Amino acid sequence: MKAMLALLFFLLPWAAHATEYEVYYILQKGFIDIEGKTNFFDFQGRALKHEGKLIEENDQYRGKIILHFSELDFNLPGVLSVLEDEDYINAKKYPEITINLENFVPSTKPRKVQSLLSLRGTVRPITIATRFEYFPPVVQVEGDFVIKQSEFGIKPYSKGLVDMQDELNISFKVFFCEIHEGDDHSYHKNDAQAFAELFKKENIHVLSKKDFFGCRELKGK
Repeated sequence: MKAMLALLFFLLPWAAHATEYEVYYILQKGFIDIEGKTNFFDFQGRALKHEGKLIEENDQYRGKIILHFSELDFNLPGVLSVLEDEDYINAKKYPEITINLENFVPSTKPRKVQSLLSLRGTVRPITIATRFEYFPPVVQVEGDFVIKQSEFGIKPYSKGLVDMQDELNISFKVFFCEIHEGDDHSYHKNDAQAFAELFKKENIHVLSKKDFFGCRELKGK
């Protein structure tokens, strides 16, 4: 019995390392848009830069997308000062929108993904309508959802005659790229035509060399 326990103790660290674990880093391609309305006009902001990654563990993926208010380019002047208003978003104190994607499998192309959205210090569950393309080493995710600001403890902005509507539409197309250093990557099999069309359309360059498999952007080229 003691010998068996000793053997199990010896094997446990090995078993922990046997878990398949991959990281996909977000590329600065695609877009993240925020759209809203007031009683007089519509407005839109597009992310100039975003952060995020996917973690794959035992064929289940989870991910995070981070959007900074300071990196939004709106089609109206003065929007950042509105976002920084302490009675509204208070973007200086809460500078990010964080989208946490829960367990999913890209290769099954799920049409919906459960998520947690963090906004102004409040976290709430949301459901994102999604469209996936999965061509290792790249996962392309398109998604859209609607949130009500009031559900995050935010009173829609109002000043003078202008009143903002409660709902915001958020849509995105993002790309995550898996990278490996120093491995044999011959095991990656793709639909060659679809693979080529996707990367030509989106201007993503994949490198597959003896010492590297991933995307050109991640090599700083």
